[in-house]
Amino acid sequence: MSTEEIKSIIHEGIENIDDLDFLETIQSLINEKYLAKPAPHLTDKQIEHLKRSREQIKNGEFHTNDEVKKMMTEWLKK
Repeated sequence: MSTEEIKSIIHEGIENIDDLDFLETIQSLINEKYLAKPAPHLTDKQIEHLKRSREQIKNGEFHTNDEVKKMMTEWLKK
């Protein structure tokens, strides 16, 4: 079933529900998923780590998931 089909079924279902508690539960689920949340507070140290990480990525200083999996396999053998 496609996303659009599911949305259509949900929309139709909501239009036919008169149970306030149930609708409030759905609303809280939607709010939890989609309402903007405040940005987390980061310490100066955390911000500096993020800046360094971004620079490392720009410079190609990272490992792919496949590389890390291979490294982990080797570490676990020891």
